[in-house]
Amino acid sequence: MSAQFPIVDAHQHFWDPRANYHPWLCDQPPVAFRYGDYSALRRPYLPADYFADAGGHEVVKTVYVETEWDPADPLGETAWVERLRSDTGFPTVMVAQAWLDRDDIAAVLYNAVYLKGTWMYPFDTALTRDTLFHLADGSTTRCRMMRISELDCIVSGSSHNLSRHDARSDTKITWYEDEEVLVLGLPYGRGDYRMSIIIPNRFSGYPHYDTTKSIDDVIADMTYLAWRRWSGGGTAWKFDLGLPRLRFGCDIELTGVLKALGMDVAFDPNRADFSNLFVDRSGLIGEVKQKTFIQVDETGTEVVTVTPTVFADSVPPEMFCDRPFLIVIHEDVSGAILFIGRIANPVWEET
Repeated sequence: MSAQFPIVDAHQHFWDPRANYHPWLCDQPPVAFRYGDYSALRRPYLPADYFADAGGHEVVKTVYVETEWDPADPLGETAWVERLRSDTGFPTVMVAQAWLDRDDIAAVLYNAVYLKGTWMYPFDTALTRDTLFHLADGSTTRCRMMRISELDCIVSGSSHNLSRHDARSDTKITWYEDEEVLVLGLPYGRGDYRMSIIIPNRFSGYPHYDTTKSIDDVIADMTYLAWRRWSGGGTAWKFDLGLPRLRFGCDIELTGVLKALGMDVAFDPNRADFSNLFVDRSGLIGEVKQKTFIQVDETGTEVVTVTPTVFADSVPPEMFCDRPFLIVIHEDVSGAILFIGRIANPVWEET
């Protein structure tokens, strides 16, 4: 009998011993295993096999748990799972393996965090155009501007006119506006996560716009209460968005920031206490670095108390991000932030 409710599988595995090395799946003779004869498992097991076994059950999300991958290549499994998710949509998240006694543990953990979100409504690449981007100092640069509107976001199968009062035409795009900021939220996948784009209101902050409020001012005003207000906008039944394509990385030294936030004890050899983590009961944090890579393109992004807003049909919300803006990737219901970044210049770095 199939389940008639959505299921989150909190512990599952995929593997492909034809392409990847798992000692227990590939070595001859088979590695001794606590579950006895597992020869039937020594074959590829991929999302298609998983959903065939799941039958009619409505599995909507899964948690992939590491599968004893090649210990000499701890990051290879993460990369493979990411590609699998990109191709099939599963797994949703991953529990990776990291051996804390390895000399390269810092590098393993340093590279273990990864987010790749596919837009619920992809941008049409045919609409992407070269345009000017106005930098904070008044100069300009060129970027590739993507475009999307409510006409690209009609729910699958609908054949009626868009209506503010028709739930079937809900775009899942959120919009907030006040005298200082414009905030538009683009959902990923099934809508559990979204990117909120925050930009000073059109008469706010740069020489080109003859205004007074900059993106740095907006960031300074971003308190918890402000974020809850900005991320709690109503549905944008009509909107027009221009968003630059971008791809770049950066390295940030966070030691000073963490000390300023009150973590100075953890860096002090005389006061730090990580005794439960070290055999000799000594240890401290030497430095903390953050390495960030982000890519935003037509397909997606690679890293709430709702206050409805009423819009006039004759003036659809418009956001054209041709000046510095802020992006926030967050969980949709709680508003919990996964990534936040200021885009001062939407460069596209070739890899």
